[in-house]
Amino acid sequence: MPEDLPTRRAPRHRRRRRPTTYRLRIDLDDTKPPIWRRVDIDSSFRLDQLHELILAAFGWGGHHLHRFTISKRDWNPEAFVTEFDIEDGDEGTPEWTVRVDQLIGKPGDRLHYEYDFGDGWWHTLKLESVSRRDPAARPAELVTGRRYAPPDDCGGPYGYEHLLKAVNDPSHPEHKELTTWFEAFPWVGKVTKFDPLAIDLADLQATVRHALES
Repeated sequence: MPEDLPTRRAPRHRRRRRPTTYRLRIDLDDTKPPIWRRVDIDSSFRLDQLHELILAAFGWGGHHLHRFTISKRDWNPEAFVTEFDIEDGDEGTPEWTVRVDQLIGKPGDRLHYEYDFGDGWWHTLKLESVSRRDPAARPAELVTGRRYAPPDDCGGPYGYEHLLKAVNDPSHPEHKELTTWFEAFPWVGKVTKFDPLAIDLADLQATVRHALES
C-alpha cells in the first residue's frame, strides 16, 4: 500500500505506526429525528471494510452501488473506486488499498459515504476521538446508535418519511399497500404501529460482528 495516495484535493495523513482506536459517529444525513451509529474501529481499517461495517450497522441490503468521498460538494474529487467501478472502466484509487487513517487523523475530521445513488443515502462519518488500542479489541465494534435505518429502495429520506406516515396511519390511502411491502423486511416483523425510535442494539452488534468475521 502506498504511503501517500495518488489522489488530488483529498486531505491525507501518514498511516499510524502504532495500533490506534478511532471512535466514529456515523449519521444518516437528512433524517429527523437523527439516525446514527457510533463505532470503534482499528485505525488501519480499509475503506472496503468500512463499507461492510456501515452496511451491517444500518441494516442495508448491500445490493446497491456506493462511494466514499472527502466532500459531498464534488461528484468524485478523490476517485476512490470499487471493483464494480473498475469493471465499468472507471479509473481511481481502489478503495481496498486505502486505510481510514490516511484520510482522517484528528477529532472533527469527516468522511462521507453514499449508498444507493438512486435513493441517495448519504452518511457523514465524524472522527470523535483517537485512543490507544486494546490488543484484545475486535477490529470493529458497534458501540451504540439511535433509530432503525430505513429499508432499501424506499425513496431516500423523503420517501422514508412518506412510508412512515402511511404505515402508522390506517386512514392513509397507501396504508395497506405500503404496510404489506414494509413487513417483508426481516427486522420489521408484523407492523401495527412501527416505532422508528426503537432499536435492538444487541442484535445489531451481533450482526456487525458476524458481518466482519465472515
